[in-house]
Amino acid sequence: MKTKRLVLFVTTAMLILSLAGFASAQDVGQRGRGDGFGRPRRAPIHKSIRHIFDVIAEATGLDSHEIRQQLADGATLAEVITNAGASVEDIKSDLLAQLTERLNEAVANGRMTQALADGLVAEASVRLDRLFEREFPSRPERGPVRERFDGV
Repeated sequence: MKTKRLVLFVTTAMLILSLAGFASAQDVGQRGRGDGFGRPRRAPIHKSIRHIFDVIAEATGLDSHEIRQQLADGATLAEVITNAGASVEDIKSDLLAQLTERLNEAVANGRMTQALADGLVAEASVRLDRLFEREFPSRPERGPVRERFDGV
């Protein structure tokens, strides 16, 4: 009886380990993470932030590198916009108008209710205010780890 239990236990353990090995050997693209070419997918927030930076760049005449440099130097987005001679409120209203247009299409297609769309626009307005007044920390130096952490 003990031998049967031992054989059953060993067989079950081997089956579980082989299934775990099979699952961990799957390609990243097969598990749904990535674009199928070994690159991770960008989160939707990255697209939104890139769009916001594009709108700011168009309104101010600055390119994204200049905007990032000013942010790294300690300026807020509102300061970058104002220093370039543009209006923070104009950019905010432009972004909210674009969002409202997309949400109205979703309401018209029956994918969401008008109340939900109105709530999303109100939340976006608050988040844009926070984004424009936020200070962005500067990025750490890049390079080999040894060089970055010497003397620590």
